[in-house]
Amino acid sequence: MNTFKNLCRSSLASLLLGLGCLGGTVRAQSPVGTVSIPTPDNNAYSTSLRYDSSGNLYAWDGLGVWKQSGGTGTFNNIGSVRAGNSADAGPINFSQNGQSLLLSNGDGGFYMGTYNGVLWTMPAAGGAAAQVTGSGVPYAYDAVALPAASTITGSSAKYLVDQGNSSYSSSSVSICDTSTGSNVPVIINDPGATTSIAINPKNYTVYIGVGAGPNAGQIYSFSLNQIDSA
Repeated sequence: MNTFKNLCRSSLASLLLGLGCLGGTVRAQSPVGTVSIPTPDNNAYSTSLRYDSSGNLYAWDGLGVWKQSGGTGTFNNIGSVRAGNSADAGPINFSQNGQSLLLSNGDGGFYMGTYNGVLWTMPAAGGAAAQVTGSGVPYAYDAVALPAASTITGSSAKYLVDQGNSSYSSSSVSICDTSTGSNVPVIINDPGATTSIAINPKNYTVYIGVGAGPNAGQIYSFSLNQIDSA
């Protein structure tokens, strides 16, 4: 124990990200610069961001999609959804093969229009966005493509989407098929609004976070086999 304390006190340890001794925290680092992201559309609360595997940053503002090549420089508009889209900017993510984008209207937006939950797809390279048929996924908080390891038929066009409600009191996770517009729940009665979904690329474990309610901060995990079976 004394050896460990001495190590923590050493000048070398003091340089390692400002880590304290046992139970310590990491100090916030000074920013190396700022990035000006596209402002939300008139009816949206915020702009959603997502990196691709090559380090390009994509932004979805509720009307247009923007790309920052290489993670530096300015954003360039590469496409937009239908004019008059009246909702908040929900999640943005890439398809299983990375060639297309899923754009979600996650909420009603400032004016609580009829576009809550509408989904759009568009080429990742840019172009016109197409509205996905069906009623969409209202109050969507995050969406990730099913991995190729999934045994579900037509997985290349399907996404895991977490869906809440207007009071943030409960949520569910469903599989949305962008080729047909169907949305099938696979995890129900989540305790509070979910925050995001993540899939471990090594073992395909699915993680769901809880962001509101008495269970806020908890993380639930499911195997891909469980998702496929459901």
